[in-house]
Amino acid sequence: MLSRPLTTKNTFHKLAPPRKHACDSNHPKTSTPLNMTPPHRKRNKTYNIPGDAHELTFSCFRRLPLLGKDRSRQWFIDALDLARQRQRFFLWAYVIMPEHVHVLLWPRQPVYRISAIRSAIKIPVQRAAFAYLRRQLPGTTGGLPPVKPLPTFQT
Repeated sequence: MLSRPLTTKNTFHKLAPPRKHACDSNHPKTSTPLNMTPPHRKRNKTYNIPGDAHELTFSCFRRLPLLGKDRSRQWFIDALDLARQRQRFFLWAYVIMPEHVHVLLWPRQPVYRISAIRSAIKIPVQRAAFAYLRRQLPGTTGGLPPVKPLPTFQT
């Protein structure tokens, strides 16, 4: 049985080499023809390091241009402002594009969760979009799954 000695020093782990995407291989079923772009790769690594600024990027459902209208952009801006107040972060910059968003922020709390901040921004936009779809298409959800209620957390 192999074991490694325990140390009390802080040790830094070597970063793993980047994983290859299925489209990066030469396999005929997973390689991409020259006339097609590879599918979008989603990576969601979260670091909660106090004192650091964070850049969040997230895409719309299936990278559809769902933020192409002023109405949906306003939903995002309203949600961003509400999240800024509730999650207590400084908003340094944001860019809204039709199919994705970039946000640069700096949390003011020493303990925080970027995943909670991201959810506080995204979920209100999702709910506003579903409410709009329900008003426009009564009796349906616009072909999308129904919205699950958000659990409430006490602060």
